[in-house]
Amino acid sequence: MSLTESKPDLAVGEGSDLFQAVITALRSADSSGRLAIELLARVDPTECRRILLTTSAALDGLPLAARRAVLDLVVGAVGTDATPADLLELDRLVRRYGIDLSAEAVAGLVQRLRAAERPQSVNEAAKALLDRRHQEPALIRAAIELARERGHTTDAHRWLTKLGEVDPALSTVTWIQRIRRELGGQGLPAVRVALLSSFTIDQVVPYLDLECRRLGLEPEIYLAPFDTWAREVLDPAAKLRGFEPDVAFLSVSIDDLIPELAGSPSGADLEAAAAEAIGRVTEAATQFSGWSGKPLVVHALHSAIAGPRGILEGREGISRSSWIAALNERLAVALRALPRCYLLDLPELLLRSGVPADVPKLRHLAAMRIPPAAMPALARAYVRYVAPEKGLTRKCVVLDLDNTLWGGVVGEDGPTGIRLGHTSPGAEYVEFQRFLATLPERGFLLAIASKNNPDDALEVIRGHEAMILREEAFSAIRINWRPKPENLTSIAEELNIGVDSLIFVDDNPDERELMRQLVPQVLTVEMPRDPALYRETLEALPQLQALAVTAEDRQRIGQYRANRQREQRRVSTASLDEYLLSLEVTVEIGPVTEPLFARVAQLFQRTNQFNVTTRRYDVAQLQKLAGDPAWRGFTLKAGDRFGDHGLVAVALARVGQDTWTVDSFLMSCRVIGYGIETALLATISAEAAKLGASALEGEFIVSKKNVPARDIYERHGFIRHDLVDGVERWRRDLADGGIAFPPWIGTPHDTA
Repeated sequence: MSLTESKPDLAVGEGSDLFQAVITALRSADSSGRLAIELLARVDPTECRRILLTTSAALDGLPLAARRAVLDLVVGAVGTDATPADLLELDRLVRRYGIDLSAEAVAGLVQRLRAAERPQSVNEAAKALLDRRHQEPALIRAAIELARERGHTTDAHRWLTKLGEVDPALSTVTWIQRIRRELGGQGLPAVRVALLSSFTIDQVVPYLDLECRRLGLEPEIYLAPFDTWAREVLDPAAKLRGFEPDVAFLSVSIDDLIPELAGSPSGADLEAAAAEAIGRVTEAATQFSGWSGKPLVVHALHSAIAGPRGILEGREGISRSSWIAALNERLAVALRALPRCYLLDLPELLLRSGVPADVPKLRHLAAMRIPPAAMPALARAYVRYVAPEKGLTRKCVVLDLDNTLWGGVVGEDGPTGIRLGHTSPGAEYVEFQRFLATLPERGFLLAIASKNNPDDALEVIRGHEAMILREEAFSAIRINWRPKPENLTSIAEELNIGVDSLIFVDDNPDERELMRQLVPQVLTVEMPRDPALYRETLEALPQLQALAVTAEDRQRIGQYRANRQREQRRVSTASLDEYLLSLEVTVEIGPVTEPLFARVAQLFQRTNQFNVTTRRYDVAQLQKLAGDPAWRGFTLKAGDRFGDHGLVAVALARVGQDTWTVDSFLMSCRVIGYGIETALLATISAEAAKLGASALEGEFIVSKKNVPARDIYERHGFIRHDLVDGVERWRRDLADGGIAFPPWIGTPHDTA
């Protein structure tokens, strides 16, 4: 047995014989000094501290693990009762040996010692360790404490989020949520989320809080009382309506709806119970949809209890799993008939999470139908609905090539030497490309930013037999040796979208870090080392989700291809007037009607640049305004000789007896420069004058992004006359006939 394994009962103290014995042992040529210092650290860490400060060679010859163990014991003995002399010695010790201290030891000092007493060397050691080991939960906790002490609330919140990512234990995320409450709000956009269930689902709350904050949202979460889901939805006096959720989640277990399912009910009984169960859930969804209009996400029904027939399940009558699957298909059909209602495939989520479908003890003691281990995955699934509802969906995925779309480096391995095919290695990249190829079907664009020889890379894209994404799949291509932040900025300019609409996917961590530093508005995805995980990494991104897909979304790639043709036409024409006339632009302007609600709401959520007030209206609000005679809504569809733009502009106006006021005016950036905004304003002014108005007012609220819309009113003869609470008010008299319709723009009537 070594000295470090024994715990003799020795009396030691300052100036003791043991002190002298250890000093003597350290001066000897054998291993007795090493054993002595390890022993002293255990039996009298204070005495050991003094020896370490007295003898510079005290730790010589000890392996790193042993050195760290000694130092951790010594600094671990410094507590809240430390004297000024103890703190002075601690400061000297940390300055001398800080590099060998463990993360836990330094973090413990930060948390035990009051800020006023803690030596600065301890703070410096914590920072130095964190720079090298930023995945260590103990060090992150120390960073949180230091940020709180200094009043750096933003930094504290950032480190809290990081802690939740590296240590997703329930105790940790619960502590994180509590500390956030103490810190107060961050000033982030708010989101209200309601959780309704027939069973205990409390443990998802701290995880959901964490995931919302990772999106840059400040959540307010309403957890309905246990098993009150039906009353909360149906009762106008229930708290749910007053809460006015942005998104609601309904979790109902089939075991709660049909308790007799635990036995062996007959086929007739099952069918009757199924009809009643589906009816109850559908009725709740119908009522919620009627009074809220916000997204409602319903868990697919699942059972935590296995069928009672054992291996004969499915042979003697219908199997439980088949019956539940059929039940969920009926539920899916019912929900599809309701606006903004969605089915979350909970059985699939549990399967992919790799957790047991049931924890019987918790099911009985705490009425839990979803295992605690599945709660992080459930929260991540929830925010895939939250992100698009709050307008956080991105528009374009920008992809690297080498080791991202294929394995290897084409410039070194050659087009035939890269790893891309139907066996591994190579099949992983084909699978990833197959997923990427589905994104344009949902309205997302693809682009390339690669440091490469263009000829080599394009040879693969155009000709490799296993390549799924050909050149025409990409709306912008940058294959050169320029810095990638520069290329992404250029791509955003070409596509006429903001850099904050881009998602950057690159296997190289250095390129990712450079992008985060230079263009932080870009969403840079932290990619796994294993390409087999590429697909699921992007599939899970909340910013790649859409709650609805419109015809304009499906046509988007063709629209950007047509834009390139328009640009070529612009370069070849002699003047702007000639160019505009050559485009043969046509517009169709009409009211905001129910078939257009989804697309109009999408424009309100996504349009930031040409948007005069950036007020957000959702489907439910549009429904109310459409039936209100005090409001007028206008939509504009556009096209030209190169293709159809689709519905690209919307305006809402408040109707007054003498004055109409433009509350919202927004337009897709891809049609800026064609005079389409003039056509829409001219139509609004003509409609106002026709109904007796003598003036048209427009409101403008400055944002970080709406510079392109900044001069819209001034260009059309409006005069700014007021500024109240950040809202500019512009006014134009209509006595002169109003705003002229652009002569180069036609209408369906003109072309009929």
